[in-house]
Amino acid sequence: MDKQAIVTQLKEIIKPFLEHEDDSVFEGINEQTNLVDELSFDSVDLIEIVIEIEEAFEIKIEDSEISTIKTLADMIGLIQTKQANA
Repeated sequence: MDKQAIVTQLKEIIKPFLEHEDDSVFEGINEQTNLVDELSFDSVDLIEIVIEIEEAFEIKIEDSEISTIKTLADMIGLIQTKQANA
């Protein structure tokens, strides 16, 4: 799966978790967006997002790897690594 397809799918997974009603926040998400600082996701949100990522991309993300996810780029890199090793 190419990077843009991953980004598109990730944004669709993340969208329901955004507490902001303003669509500009969603439209402004890019690879450097910090999921905790900028989008205000907490650890429960991240775990739920990871579960959806695992289902959508058919990969397994270890609990220890969740703590390494800070930005959308981190998620993309982890997904690409998992897919390459599958």
